[in-house]
Amino acid sequence: MSAPKRSPHQWSAQIAERYSCVLSDDLADWFDAEIWKGCGSGEYCESVHPETLLSDAPDVIWPGLMPANLLPILGDSMGNWLGVRIDCENKASQIVHWFHGGGDWIPWGNRLSEAIVFETLVDQLPGPRRAAALPAENFERQSSPKNDAIVRWAFAKYPSEIADLLDQSVTPAAVADRLLRHSIAEVAVRFELIQAALFQDWSSHVSELVAESLELDWNQVVNWIFDADQMPESAWQQIEGKLNHRKLDDDCRDQDWDTAAMHARACQSLAPDLSWPWDLIGYYNERLGKRSQAVAAYGQGAMQSTFTDQSVRLHMHFTQSTAAKFSIARLHEIDRTVIANNDYFQLLQESRSAEEPLPLRKVCEYWMRVADDYQHHGNLKATLDSLMRAGWDLGAEQIADYGPILEKIEAVAADAGQVGRSRLAAAHRQCLNRRYGV
Repeated sequence: MSAPKRSPHQWSAQIAERYSCVLSDDLADWFDAEIWKGCGSGEYCESVHPETLLSDAPDVIWPGLMPANLLPILGDSMGNWLGVRIDCENKASQIVHWFHGGGDWIPWGNRLSEAIVFETLVDQLPGPRRAAALPAENFERQSSPKNDAIVRWAFAKYPSEIADLLDQSVTPAAVADRLLRHSIAEVAVRFELIQAALFQDWSSHVSELVAESLELDWNQVVNWIFDADQMPESAWQQIEGKLNHRKLDDDCRDQDWDTAAMHARACQSLAPDLSWPWDLIGYYNERLGKRSQAVAAYGQGAMQSTFTDQSVRLHMHFTQSTAAKFSIARLHEIDRTVIANNDYFQLLQESRSAEEPLPLRKVCEYWMRVADDYQHHGNLKATLDSLMRAGWDLGAEQIADYGPILEKIEAVAADAGQVGRSRLAAAHRQCLNRRYGV
């Protein structure tokens, strides 16, 4: 592949100046070689024009819904985005997938090319496909990935054995192994492997309507989909009878928790700010009777944003009627003293009602108070972290609540020397005003 011509606009320099950040070489190349001009054939094919990112209020930002450190780069036709996060060192590198349907996000690598390679190959990975978001309606790749300029650019960043995956007939396990050996979108790949390890074949044939027809509580069924060992034999006989027209294998309820835990541990190290690795390790230890290890993991999981729990894709959302987070629901079952001794955990465990299904305002106000205390003592890094939690732990109750949060993030980040985050928060604040008039 010949080197693309460089843009005379020096887009990367302009964007770096606009947001006072350092772009990765990969991202700089995306802009300066004007790869974004290509018409991609993949699901993520709507590139953001650099001029949009240079504006005061980029209209691709979903203010309040997107975290204040996220800048969208490449989208699909449904409102889902691949965006770059600006870190505490003013570096713009980590690429995350952001799902507009709930605001959930998950890392897809530290380079945009990693994310594109992953998106291109994800259907070749083990297990049933559970899209990170609903795919665009009737989405079908319009041409071979090899004819896609964006795909060719991404794959050219890696050894030939990665590009060979576009041609070779390789087993799903071999595709995963090759991506992991080259550290490509490692968290995202391991997440797919976790889903594959825990998948039970029968579950793809059972819906809420099927459960209702059997007079089974749907939350209970979701619990069984998450952990087959929780299903009573009598319930399985009901389900099996309902599905008797399906050809189910004898191992249709088998799960590989050891493999799932292995990948979850790796993700704990790679991305400790995600809740689902901690939650899975907590539950794995709970299954083994290792109570103290389970409590420790759940304690860490409870401190991470609910937008990082991937609870629906992992079938861990059966606890949502009892606690704001899976980890808190499990702590309530195995060690209530941990909750009783922690004011924040108590907020997450408070009884729920139809009027306030989640304690959004109380949690937001809690983190704002914590931020004020840290700021009073001169700990600006912890202040900024608490402000981010105020906005994106459970989320704010009203969209207008994000105005003061974003303004404080802008000011505190600037004082802390995190000018990249300050500039980006200011852009989110402008977008909030333009879009919602607040």
